Amino acid sequence: MPYYLSWHTALFHYGLLEQQSSTIFCAVTRRKRSAEFHGFQVRFVTLRHDRFFGIEPASGYGGRVRIATVERALLDALERPELSAPFPVVIGAFADAAASGMLDAERLRCASPSSASSSWFRPRCLRSSLIAWPSPTSRGSRACTVEQRAA
Repeated sequence: MPYYLSWHTALFHYGLLEQQSSTIFCAVTRRKRSAEFHGFQVRFVTLRHDRFFGIEPASGYGGRVRIATVERALLDALERPELSAPFPVVIGAFADAAASGMLDAERLRCASPSSASSSWFRPRCLRSSLIAWPSPTSRGSRACTVEQRAA
């Protein structure tokens, strides 16, 4: 079954949150009941298969795992802050990632949702000084390739 770790779990992995949660947040494509793993509660969050991009391998939790890229983890946290941290903390994590050079603008653009239902995201970014979103006429506005979305 496809999976990746995100939300609070990924933000902590990247050092963007200070407190580790007792819950591991794991995206899956089919509903699963919560489980326990090495003393952690595992909460499975069901997503559509087309939302599985912006994932990379990492070491952790006793082996190799699939985890959201820092850009994808931050976007997941903006969309579902209840799985990450209070909204001001998520914005602070965005600011910390931007200030430390962890964010890649192209990966951020490619990790952002492209469906009409995600229109909530763009206005918040445009109001924020954290992200310079490329305009539709700028060179950086070309469509993301399948490889970029998978990266």
